[in-house]
Amino acid sequence: MGLTQGRAAAGACSENAALVERWAETRAAAAWGRVCHAVAGELRGLLADWRLMLAQLEHQLLTGRLTLQARGLPRCSGLLKRDSSRTEAALASSLRVGLRQAT
Repeated sequence: MGLTQGRAAAGACSENAALVERWAETRAAAAWGRVCHAVAGELRGLLADWRLMLAQLEHQLLTGRLTLQARGLPRCSGLLKRDSSRTEAALASSLRVGLRQAT
């Protein structure tokens, strides 16, 4: 992937991130319920982690230390697994609270 293609892909990612961020901002209000509030909070946390990762990757690219060797991939996949399990746990907890209150 060339630099131009990489920039185009990054632009599409940032557009999607802006959409997710906008959804999280609108659904964070208590009027949308506890589940939407919990999902919005987790999404804001994931977006913050994503921005941090982008800043680190950009720094590595600018300093010439960015490589796409296989040894770095397990760390990325471990990070994604950790975040997704955290999100799943928060969603499950919110759903349990919502279901208890509904009955």
